[in-house]
Amino acid sequence: EGVPRTFKEICAVSRISKKEIGRCFKLILKALETSVDLITTGDFMSRFCSNLG
Repeated sequence: EGVPRTFKEICAVSRISKKEIGRCFKLILKALETSVDLITTGDFMSRFCSNLG
């Protein structure tokens, strides 16, 4: 819900290869005729910091 996930995180949960996730991601973007905003390290920072404790 508005929180970006890395392909690595998706792979860990789905047990699908990073290559396959990337391929499907590109197909979805093409089918929807859309693009993704640039994701910065700041987008991940609060989640990673909360995981540290």
